[in-house]
This record gives sequence, structure tokens and C-alpha cells, in this order.
Amino acid sequence: MKPDAKFCTRCGSAVAIASEARTVGPDAPAPGAAVAASAAPAAGAPGESFDRRRKGAVIALVVAGVAVLFGTLLLMRPGEAPTVSKPVTAEKAPPAARPIVANRWESYTNIRYGVMIDYPADLFAIQPPPPDNAGREFTATQAGARFFIYSHANALNLSVAELQAEDVLDIGDAAAVKQSGRDWYEIVAAKGAETILRRVLLSEDGTMVHRLEIAYPKAAAAAFEPIVARMVKSFRVDPAIPERAARDAVPSTPAMPATPPPPASTGAEKPSPSAQTGGFSYRHIDSIGLGLHLAGTKSKVGFAVDVPADWSMTQGADGDSLFFAGRHPGYGGEIVLAFIVEPRRAGDTLERKVGEQRAQLDAPSRKNVSQGAARIGQHPAILVAMPMGEFRKTFAYIEKDDHFYFVQLHAPTALYPKYAAVLERALSSIAFAE
Repeated sequence: MKPDAKFCTRCGSAVAIASEARTVGPDAPAPGAAVAASAAPAAGAPGESFDRRRKGAVIALVVAGVAVLFGTLLLMRPGEAPTVSKPVTAEKAPPAARPIVANRWESYTNIRYGVMIDYPADLFAIQPPPPDNAGREFTATQAGARFFIYSHANALNLSVAELQAEDVLDIGDAAAVKQSGRDWYEIVAAKGAETILRRVLLSEDGTMVHRLEIAYPKAAAAAFEPIVARMVKSFRVDPAIPERAARDAVPSTPAMPATPPPPASTGAEKPSPSAQTGGFSYRHIDSIGLGLHLAGTKSKVGFAVDVPADWSMTQGADGDSLFFAGRHPGYGGEIVLAFIVEPRRAGDTLERKVGEQRAQLDAPSRKNVSQGAARIGQHPAILVAMPMGEFRKTFAYIEKDDHFYFVQLHAPTALYPKYAAVLERALSSIAFAE
């Protein structure tokens, strides 16, 4: 034993001093290093390599996941939720529109006036006849189309050009396409979502007017145009019908009696069951019996005329005017038929009276004003039709001796075609006191 050896105080074993270990050669490992080396595997051992690869793979997966998440967030818009793809399924096609069928053509004849037309009965349904059997209406509800025929007397003896101008004014389309011949004319116009075709025939030397009007949706023009063309071509008047239409259509009105008839309360205004035109029932009234008068005239003043049976009557405060008013379902206002008698002043002429009335109604600045000369009740007259915004006025000035008669119909533009028959009946039936 070495002299500097140390002994454990517990067991008595010899213990080497650490400082002595420094005397070993440079190539020998230090005691501490040897102890560390004995406690861990060598650097190139298999276990250590596997652990490092596993840690690297985990780190790589984490980094890749973070990168994908970050990229997704960058691509998304603010507030946009991730889209979830739905299974692709075949969409159902929308139901096809109902086709316009026109296979079963039939012929319609108005036995009163001899008007005839061919029409597709599988498309248009015929409606009940009006009381006077002056025409007929046909409707195609599902297709949004309709047509009607209607006959009436040419009470004012208007020419083809004048009648056509009236119809253009009535429809309200300044760009309407117009055609005409010696005894016929045709108008094709647009009104809202509809196309309107109106064809008119004159018969019996121009004393009768026969109308055909067809309305159909613009969107279905391709389907309706060939149908309409065939209908228009077939529209005609059969001259073999024995009835003289004009003579039957114009009511026979006797001249005013020399003495005033009994007051209205005695039954002078009872409606006549046969006095019907355009679906209206009429009563025959006498203006003198109703109190109409005009002071300062030498000639007899008064007239007899047909007016709608159910229209109410009021008299002007001066006694020189009568007003008949009717109501239409769904319309809050009144349709008014007015009769006014005016004295002739120095320098008054028929043209001057009409000019004054047109100026009062601001007619010179209005478009589509129609004016024409006529004879009403065997006396010279001028007839004027003009639009007034949502309304339409048609009036006539009639010259007789030392006074004038003013007759006017005032109605909403949308309802005017229906109530024009009231004015036609009045002007064709009026007879003046002689």
C-alpha cells in the first residue's frame, strides 16, 4: 500500500485521491469522463439514431400542419365560412309553359248583322251574348288573350280616315301601325304588355260599322301572330243576311210635339225593354217636360233623346242644362252625359263656338285631338274628341236657328270604349223641337 493512501472512515478501504489522477498520460481518459461514458450509450448507437428521427418527423408534421392552416386562413375572406360541398344531384327542369293550341277552328256568325269570323274554339271560349245581340266576346283566360266583334250604326257618318283617327286616339299609341282601304281599316298598337289589333269594316254604303278587336300578350307574339292573321283574313260581312242592319240599329225617334208632353212623373221616362245598345237599357226623355228652357230666344228650344235608364239626372241652376250621371263598378267617380243649350250671340258661328270650347279645355296644346264635321238631328254639327289626362271628353256643338246645343260625354280613358255607346245612342236618337 502506498504511503499516502486514504482510508474510508466507515469501512476502512483504501480510497484514491482525485488529484493524483492528473498524473496519467494524455491519451488516457479522465476518471470523470470514464464515469460519464459508462453511464450513456455511445454517440453512434442505434437507439439514439431512432429517437432523433422520430422527433424530427413529429416536428415536420407539426410545421406542415401549421403551414396548411395558416395558408387556408389567408385565402379565406373576412367573415366567410368554409364551404361544404354538397352531393351533386340532377336538378329538375322547370315545367314547360302551356302551349298555345289552335287546332279546332269554328265559324261564328252574328245573325243580326251578318258578321262572320273563323276562330280557334280550343283556345277561345265564347261568352254569353249581350242583350242587344250587337256583338260577342271570346276569351282565352289561360293564354291571357281575348277578342270581340261588335256592330253599330255610323251615326255621325264619319269617313274611314275619321273613324281610324278616333280609334288611334282611343288606344293611345301614337306609333300604331295603320292600314286602310275604301271600306276598311286596321290598327296594330301596343298598350302596356299587350298587342292590340283592331280591324273595322264598313257596310251598307258606310252606314254600318263592324269592329273586330284582338288582344294578346306581347311575350306570346310568335305563337299568336299566325292565329291572328287567319282570324283577320276570315273577318267579313255576309251580304246575304236579309236584315238591313243600319235601319235596325238606329232608333226611330219622332219629332218633338208642338205642345209640351206630360211631366216625367206620368211615365214619359219609363225604359223601353227593346231600347238597348251596347249592353245598356235606355229611356226616352223630353227636355221640355223636364224643365229645360232658354230665355231670350224666339225659336222653340228643346229636344227628345235616349239616355241610360238607370242614370240619375240633375238640372243646371239656370234651367238651360241637363246632366245624366252613371256609375261603373269599382270606379269611384261618375260618367257624365251633358246637354246644354246656349244662345247665339252676335258673330257666333259653329266654328267659333267649338274654338272657344277647345281653348277653354286647353285643346290647342294637346295631342291626338280629333275634330270633324257632321250632321246630328238633321242639323250641322262639329264633333271633337280629346284626351284629358286620365279622362277623355267627346263633345258635339249643334247649330239650330238662334241657339246652339252642346252635348258631351266625360269618362275615364280606361272605361271610355264601353261608354262611347252611350254617346253614340244619344247623338243618333236626338230630335229637336221645330
